[in-house]
Amino acid sequence: MPPEGILPSPQINHKSLIFLFSLVVSDFSNHRLLKSGGKLNALLTAEFHKLSFVINFLSFALTATCNCTQSEAVACVGNIFVGIAESPLLIRPYIDHMTYSEIFCVMTSGFSSIAGSVLGAYLKLGIDARALITSSFMSAHGSLMVAKLMFPEVTPSKLTTKKTEQDKSRKSRNLLEAAVEGAMDAFPVCFNITAMLIVFVAAIECLNDIVVFMCGLFDIHDIRLETIFGVVFRPLVLLMG
Repeated sequence: MPPEGILPSPQINHKSLIFLFSLVVSDFSNHRLLKSGGKLNALLTAEFHKLSFVINFLSFALTATCNCTQSEAVACVGNIFVGIAESPLLIRPYIDHMTYSEIFCVMTSGFSSIAGSVLGAYLKLGIDARALITSSFMSAHGSLMVAKLMFPEVTPSKLTTKKTEQDKSRKSRNLLEAAVEGAMDAFPVCFNITAMLIVFVAAIECLNDIVVFMCGLFDIHDIRLETIFGVVFRPLVLLMG
């Protein structure tokens, strides 16, 4: 047990710390997937120079139906299987050449779907797998259309007007170096995810303590942020069906 006075609230010394860091430790399984994706992307890009072929192959149907660039299509297709943190690694050499509309499209497609690890968690809860998989595939086209409606393309895309060059400054000399570079690309993303998880969970618990304290002054109990937001957003959820 931590000594009294180190942490701001006595309640945080017990269950809150266990809950918080159990989330961080359990999230490392997702980090392993992210690092594996980074390594594979580095091997395809830096060592074999096959990423352009993969992009052309995977995004053909999406570019034909949605009139988007190949990098946008690959990011949207990647979000079907991986999360918003992993999919940009698939188009890493092309991000510097993308317009604001294309970047917005990549972000929209990431927020419109869930990662494969989260999909597995929903399956464990007993949710119909067919509904989850169907919604993931539908989000690829849906996110593209919504993104282009909200942020139309007004600047000629460099990815369609000329061939995008590979990042030659990071050409790896062998397979091991390419794998290490891919892992190093993914490590800052893993670190940021862990840091944000700690900060946001701690911030929510702090706000909950403030809400409970203020409600206690008026002899109101069992009121937390979840209760307040549940009442506020309930009409919106009902409208969504």
